[in-house]
Amino acid sequence: VTPLETSLDGERAADRLPDEFMQAERENVADVFQTAIDHSSGPYSLAELRNMGHPYARRHKRAFLDPGVINVQTGVFIRSWKAEGPTLNGDDLEASIFNIDPKAADFLEPGTDLMIPRPIDQKIAGECAGRIDRRRKKAFERALS
Repeated sequence: VTPLETSLDGERAADRLPDEFMQAERENVADVFQTAIDHSSGPYSLAELRNMGHPYARRHKRAFLDPGVINVQTGVFIRSWKAEGPTLNGDDLEASIFNIDPKAADFLEPGTDLMIPRPIDQKIAGECAGRIDRRRKKAFERALS
């Protein structure tokens, strides 16, 4: 391989990299969004939670059920997930997945006097982190191939 061939290969990879990363980020947004929906689809009704002794109550010190899974009640929370991006902002790809239900920020994240915090955001991030990293690594490898 001559220096010129190496230089041309590098230029082709540099040309392909933005498209490969954009595709990876599209897949990442879809994955994180679906994971948010999945963890907002807990199966227990308010009556069932009451019959279980309120498994997220502070009085228990520790939840009996996974606090990162939110049970469907009215459906507002699950319908309030939104995704934006990915978009290119200068050299950065930006994307976000967020929930616009005001109760999410007011009650779920910090908890209340009666309910422990419900860290759905941490559960989603932890579950998706490895998949996101793998997609980005594969995008880079595809650009170089």
